[in-house]
Amino acid sequence: MKKFISIASLFVFVAGFIFSGCAVKGVTPETQKELDEAKTACEAAEDEATSLENELKNLEAEKADKEAKLEELKTGG
Repeated sequence: MKKFISIASLFVFVAGFIFSGCAVKGVTPETQKELDEAKTACEAAEDEATSLENELKNLEAEKADKEAKLEELKTGG
C-alpha cells in the first residue's frame, strides 16, 4: 500500500510539473518574426550551397577536360 501511495504521489508530482510550468506557451510575435527570418535565411543558404556545389561539379569537369587536352598536347596527339 505504501508503494502504491508513493508511486501515485510521484505520478501526481510529475503530472503537475508537466502541466504547470513545462507547458508550451504561445510564441510572441517578435519571436515568430525572428524564427521566420531565420528560416528564410536558412533556405537561402541551402539554395546558395546547392548552387555552389553545382558550380564546383561543373568546374571540376571543365578542369578534367582541360587536363585531358593538355596531356593530349604533351604527348603529341
